[in-house]
Amino acid sequence: IVDRAKELVPQIEASDLVSEGLVLDCVESLDSYEPQDGDIILSRTTAPCVQECLRFIAKGQKANVKGRDIGASILAFIKKAKGCKPITPIEEFIDKLDAYYDQKNRELIRTRRYAAQQTLEDKYETVKACLGQANTVGDLSVTIENLFSDKVVGITFMTVHKAKGLEADNCYIIHPELMPHPKAQDISSEMNIKYVAITRAKHRLSIVETIERRKPKEEENVAVE
Repeated sequence: IVDRAKELVPQIEASDLVSEGLVLDCVESLDSYEPQDGDIILSRTTAPCVQECLRFIAKGQKANVKGRDIGASILAFIKKAKGCKPITPIEEFIDKLDAYYDQKNRELIRTRRYAAQQTLEDKYETVKACLGQANTVGDLSVTIENLFSDKVVGITFMTVHKAKGLEADNCYIIHPELMPHPKAQDISSEMNIKYVAITRAKHRLSIVETIERRKPKEEENVAVE
């Protein structure tokens, strides 16, 4: 694990007192590695955490997304869709949410507020991931409140920012193509985020890519504003 981290911070060294760790570059699904209770699953952004967490819950596995404050910010974002109440049908809400997102996104692009645009997009995709079987805005809000928690229950999904200072024997990084984020301007900060992600595992680090997303090195490129 330290050898992988040294690609970003060459001066760090592993202690002679620790056991040999393991880094797996996985071109398969997360399910193939059967994460267990106590494992941490990391993503650069929130939406992939929510998508995968809900999928594991649907299979009967205990899982949550760390960050009650993130959940609160998503609920606040939902309220930006003007005219929506808890009893509002989900189809009507989606139309209003799409309209708000399109308007705000254009405004942020016009004013070159790219970091804010990135945050807006993540919140929008997170809400979309939580729609599931919700029939009303109230149903959606309950799903979000139940999903985001700081209690350690089963598998914990979290953004890399939430993982600072935390460790687990087994950690997984999903959607590694988001580090650096395609819309990032500050690549140095993005490399710091990647370093934090790599160094959360104490024994085994699994970096999970899908076959469709993996490209030969010579074809890779990052779009940076």
